[in-house]
Amino acid sequence: MKKFLISLLSIIFVQITFAAEKSDVQDSSNLSIQDPFSRGLVRSPKYGSINSDGFSEYSRNDDLRSLSDIRYYRVLGLFVNQADSNKNFISDLGPIKPGINPNGYYISLGSYSSPNLSKQSALDFLSLQASFVNRIVSQHMTTKNKRMNYQLQYGPFTSLELAKSSCLFLKSNSKQIDLDCETIIKRPMADKEKSLPINSASIGLSQAALVEYAQSPMSFDLNSIAEASVLVKEGERLGPQGFHIVRINHLGIYLASESGDKALIPPSTLPINLNIKTDANSSQTLKTDPTKSTGPVNSNKSPSPSQDTKKP
Repeated sequence: MKKFLISLLSIIFVQITFAAEKSDVQDSSNLSIQDPFSRGLVRSPKYGSINSDGFSEYSRNDDLRSLSDIRYYRVLGLFVNQADSNKNFISDLGPIKPGINPNGYYISLGSYSSPNLSKQSALDFLSLQASFVNRIVSQHMTTKNKRMNYQLQYGPFTSLELAKSSCLFLKSNSKQIDLDCETIIKRPMADKEKSLPINSASIGLSQAALVEYAQSPMSFDLNSIAEASVLVKEGERLGPQGFHIVRINHLGIYLASESGDKALIPPSTLPINLNIKTDANSSQTLKTDPTKSTGPVNSNKSPSPSQDTKKP
């Protein structure tokens, strides 16, 4: 009898232990790590891009085109073409033969049963997005169920990533336009769509970047990197992985990513100052060349930082 009770208690103990372990496993599966941004936090331009670690194994922190933070850039000069929205609408591209021209990616602006409705929608889009239009709105005639349809498309873009980033950027700029950014159209470009004016800009390092690299273990020479610059154009990648330049105008350089993040590098910023105190030697300041300006190039000559420092 005693042995029977011991055996029974052992069986009950094993079952209770197994049930507890099973409960722990089930509970732990419910405690999965969630995206903190899903709780309403705002994504930072530095960490908001997708595939941000795509080139992390071979990334370089001295690559001027791929700095880790968009705020590390400042505008030195803008080269903007005069906008004319009337030239951005083509009523009929005509037949497009596959294989003659390279493929492009296009944003759909809708389908209409009347050419007048289609044209009005195109003009409304160009008017609402006047500051950000740098592609062509084209109207295509198609036949569906023996009825004529007029489809509007905006493009071309050189890649699917650029098209989607631009679509999300345009969608966020106007609540009056509802764009389907998940459905991007791919088709051969028409001859009229191949040569588009592209705006460009010259960029250098901002004050935030100079402060960051002044304390870098790579011992950058601030006098040299303050003069570094690179020419960038619309459609190119810039900054963290996933960001594209979707527009350059008189207000600055607009960037966007496939995840819906966007940022602006403004053309008017405070002049940089190279008198940065480093952690290594906080009592010494970096000397600058008084003959060289450190202000933005697109303004008239900005005065160089004062070189008259009084020592106690």
